[in-house]
Amino acid sequence: MAFRVFAIIFCIIGIGVIGYGQYHWQQEAVVDVGSASAAVEIEGEEATASTTEEAASLSEISLEDLESSISLLPEEAQDTFLTSYENGDSISLLILGSKAIGDDEGSAQLMKEGIQEAYGEDFITVDTYTYDGTSRNLVEELDTLEELDQEYDLVLVEPFIMVDNGKVGVPENHSNMEELMGHFKSLNEDTVFFFTPALPIFEASIYPGQVEDFKEYAAEEEIPFIDHWSAWPDYNEPEFKDFIDDDGYPNAEGAEIWADEVVGYFTNS
Repeated sequence: MAFRVFAIIFCIIGIGVIGYGQYHWQQEAVVDVGSASAAVEIEGEEATASTTEEAASLSEISLEDLESSISLLPEEAQDTFLTSYENGDSISLLILGSKAIGDDEGSAQLMKEGIQEAYGEDFITVDTYTYDGTSRNLVEELDTLEELDQEYDLVLVEPFIMVDNGKVGVPENHSNMEELMGHFKSLNEDTVFFFTPALPIFEASIYPGQVEDFKEYAAEEEIPFIDHWSAWPDYNEPEFKDFIDDDGYPNAEGAEIWADEVVGYFTNS
């Protein structure tokens, strides 16, 4: 009889020990799984932080400031900026025009400096190219111009209306611009284009109408047209000549007027 009692007690103790051991193991398993989840979550946070830091390393402005700065740009250009920012990539911009837009000391250079100052030189690379000739000459030589044989995210074009005046008709000028854009589209189908006219001509009569025709063409093609003429003195008044050189191109003060308007558009400033 005593033996049976001891046996029963022993069984009860054994069952208790086994039950406690199973419960303890389950608790440890829960803790381990929780720790693993926490580790994954932390690693995810670290990855996100790393991506953000990488993006910030290329751009000198915050995402909020970036969104404000690009607010005047067309949607596709805004997408280019935001996607590049989020991925830690850089953006490429080409500023292309005739002699009117200037070289290293002209409007193009000032545009480059202003845009890169706003976004950072690492985030947006800017090339400038000045072509000495008409739009007809340009498209005829496109295949031989190595400087223009590369991909760009954004292309700002001064469409040669001023130098084409009296040499190339309005319809041909528009056709040449289409061919120019097609060239860049063949290299990068996502390239976004912008136009900005050259400066006014003192006491001009026909040229302003050609600029208006191009402005309408740009609107039909849904391409932004950055019009800076309102920032200049009246081109029919003598004081206008204080902002141009002897060849009718912008002097230092005139180049600054043009560049300020373009930079203001690209940076919402």
